[in-house]
Amino acid sequence: MVQRANRQPRLLPTHRPCQSRYTSSMRDAVPTESALTASLEPPAQLDPVALGSGAGGSVRPPDENRVRGVLRVGVADDHAIFRECLKYVLAGMPDIEVVGEASDGGQAIELARRVEMDVLLLDLDMPNKGGLDALGSIRGQFPDLSVLILSAFSEEQYAITLIRLGAAGYLGKDTAPDTLIQAVRAVGSGKRYWSARVASMLATAVCGQRPTQVHDALTTREFQVFLRLAHGETVTAVGRGLALSYKTVSTHRTRLMRKLDLVSNSDLTAYAVKHGLMA
Repeated sequence: MVQRANRQPRLLPTHRPCQSRYTSSMRDAVPTESALTASLEPPAQLDPVALGSGAGGSVRPPDENRVRGVLRVGVADDHAIFRECLKYVLAGMPDIEVVGEASDGGQAIELARRVEMDVLLLDLDMPNKGGLDALGSIRGQFPDLSVLILSAFSEEQYAITLIRLGAAGYLGKDTAPDTLIQAVRAVGSGKRYWSARVASMLATAVCGQRPTQVHDALTTREFQVFLRLAHGETVTAVGRGLALSYKTVSTHRTRLMRKLDLVSNSDLTAYAVKHGLMA
């Protein structure tokens, strides 16, 4: 048996510690313990509203006003200078922000669809689609939106109809700025804002101590038709504006004429002017 020659084990080279080649800039780039801890924290939750409506949906930024407790207010009036005055008064309040404006009832409805609001200041007498027509549509589609009527007409004349349509309150256009702000805050918190005169009138009417206006007996739709006819619109135009057929408008006209004991459209106009329902 051949014996192998004893060979000395080969020694590996002695390990020498690596020389640090870090520069000062590289050492600065090393994450600190606080940075590593922060990187392990879960990501912030995304606001579902900010994600839009899915594929093809519009992306809307998160509503910070709701978090900060700011009332979002819209202004609908056909006079630009009056809208600017309202915005100027409301802009001075830290808890109120004007988020949109409209110049007629149709634009007011579209504004309610596009912009989230807590309060809408709505004029009654506007072209194309009036405030009453807009009020009915807005309250039907957005029951949580408080609508505060701001008009030059007497509130007593419109009170019953406005309450039926769901208005949160009424202010005359001669209202003081402080009263306007107080009313906006009240209806924005879910309350109602009616003058002492209207409250007294409603209380006595409910108790049967005082007869209501003759036109208070009209239904909401009949009252809308009445105002349009009183402003000189034809039956066809009224039907187009209210999305009603010619026959339906004619039926409403016949019934309201009977209730008001009137004969012609000129009588309607005279009645509306006499009772402060139109200028």
